[in-house]
Amino acid sequence: MQEEWENIQWIICSLSRKTTTQSTVITKLSNSKKNNRTLAALREYDRLIKCLYVLDYVDDKILRQFVQQALNRGEAYHQLRRAIASINGNQFRGGDDYQIEQWNDCARIIANCIIYYNSALLSSLIENLRVKIIKKQ
Repeated sequence: MQEEWENIQWIICSLSRKTTTQSTVITKLSNSKKNNRTLAALREYDRLIKCLYVLDYVDDKILRQFVQQALNRGEAYHQLRRAIASINGNQFRGGDDYQIEQWNDCARIIANCIIYYNSALLSSLIENLRVKIIKKQ
């Protein structure tokens, strides 16, 4: 990995500047025999990053809580999408791929509207509670 560090930095810099895409980098590395060392070094670097993350995850309770909250938000969103999809007996609206795609897009918009509405209500309640607390003081 040390011998290929300059190549790894170049790749990471190109990706962060968006002068190339991940798929282009992987295609070039996979198709070129001379870059196999770079690909192996990138894999090793990836393993190193994963190990550091796992060690942080094990040691840091706050990180674990943030990860759990993110997973819970994702699961709640999917439950909401399933509830929206179950309207009309879980039947897709439409017979071809385009109509099914439209239904999925509409269901996504409905879910986002519900989330926004709930967030607006909660924000309003929190603000009203803050005003009441300030008035009592």
